[in-house]
Parts: sequence; C-alpha cells; structure tokens
Amino acid sequence: SGCTNSYSMPYLNYCLPEVFSSREYFKAIEAPFRPNARGLIFKLFDLLADDISRHVLVSKIRYYLTLDKGLLDGVWSSQPTYFDPEIIVPVTDEIVVDGGAFNGDTLQQFLRITDGQFQRYYAFEPDPGVFENLRRLASFDSGRIECVRAGLSDRTGTLNFSVTGSVDSAVVTADGQPTESLPVVDLDSYFGNCEPPSMIKMDIEGSERAALEGARGLINECEPSLAVSTYHFPRDLWEIPLLIVRLNPGSRLYLRHYTREIDDTVCYAVPGNRVLSATHTS
Repeated sequence: SGCTNSYSMPYLNYCLPEVFSSREYFKAIEAPFRPNARGLIFKLFDLLADDISRHVLVSKIRYYLTLDKGLLDGVWSSQPTYFDPEIIVPVTDEIVVDGGAFNGDTLQQFLRITDGQFQRYYAFEPDPGVFENLRRLASFDSGRIECVRAGLSDRTGTLNFSVTGSVDSAVVTADGQPTESLPVVDLDSYFGNCEPPSMIKMDIEGSERAALEGARGLINECEPSLAVSTYHFPRDLWEIPLLIVRLNPGSRLYLRHYTREIDDTVCYAVPGNRVLSATHTS
C-alpha cells in the first residue's frame, strides 16, 4: 500500500497510551514487575493442573514483555472457548450462568455443543442495545433460557457503564466518560431461592473480580465449574486464578488461550468430580 513503516497497536499503546488507548495492553510490560507480582506468578505456576496451562502462563507473560506474536501462536487453541472439551464437558442437567452473554454468541455455541441437552441457562447482559437480540435468539426456549438485563458484580443495584452496543460495554471507573446507569446483580443473591448453577462463565470486560466476590457463597458451597476471562487487565492473568483458588481451594486450575491476539485467555476451575481423566497431567 506504499507504507514504509508499520507499527503494532501494543507498541503504539506503549509509546502513546493517551492516544492509542487499550485496557488490555495498558502497562502490560510493567505488570509482571508490580509489587508481589513475581511471587504470585510463581504461586500460580505451581498450582496449575497441567503443562499446557503453565506454557500459556509463561508465554503470555513473555508476550507482555516482548510483543512477539509468535508466542501467542505457540499457545493458540482451536477448541471452543469456555467449553473446551479437553477440560470440561457439559452434562445433560447443566445449569449455566452466562455472564456477558452479549448477543447470544456463547449461547449458540453451547446449544451446538450440547445438542440442546441441558437443564437451564441464565444469560446476563446489561447493554440494552444488544439485549433485545439476545432475547429474540433465546425466545424459542423461554422455559429453559432466562435472559436477564443486568451485569454481574459484588452487589445488586446499579453501576455506570460505557454502553457501546458491542462486545466491550463495561463498568466505567474513570471520570469524564459518557455513561449510562444499568442494573447489576450479585449471583449469591440472585440464586438465593433458586437451584444453583453447575457452571459459571464470565467475560464481563474487567468486572470479573467483583462478580466472583459476588458469587463467593455459590463457589465455595456449591463448587460450580468456572470459565473466567483473564485478559481484560494484564495482571488478571495471575490475580483472577488466585482469587478463584481462595474462593474454592479444592478446584483444579487450567489456563487456555483462544486467539492470535492478547484477548480470550480463559481460566477454568474444575471441581474434583468433574475433572476429565485426560487432564490429570501435572
């Protein structure tokens, strides 16, 4: 195209973060050198259940430091995101929480994988711009699929969101950004009088920590399988899995990465009774 130089987005974010903003890359190079980060990274390395997970952890940290895309190619999995058959296989009486359901993309994937064999599916999505699409998609089975126009957090109420009508609508913490007040729920309260979920997926644009805290009781007492995004902030890679371990020390932890980009790294936490024999490798 006649260009004499090209620069990657992560490099531009590193040089001019105020112009080329990216939450996922922001201070990624510095993240492994934060106070206590080294000890936390080594602790997680020892806790991970298989060599693939350890390879993902090391490769992503090396990518933060070098921006070498070959490191992501080396850990890129082609398995279905959130329902990786090498780690977790849905059961016929599965009760699923889909945190960050967007327009139903995860729901559609789940229906294909299970061939419609499940007990109940709760799809949480706060963005009104995509919620109607989600509800229309789920309307064919409204008896089992419940669409909830709310985000997940550590409490039930409202929070300010930046609403984009896309995959990146998120809770706003900085001043000066346009916001919309949207409902949020904590899962402990939501399922106070309902049969608890057996699987929880979260991809909620950086609110995973709060949502996990809001499901503390469910995770500790009911031990659902978890599939939680760990890439919205660089330190999520090690801090979110360690938070999960604190909430449920008995779960086995796995890391998988699903794109050639920085996004779509998922931490799985699997209770002992659902660990597949092929994933026992340590």
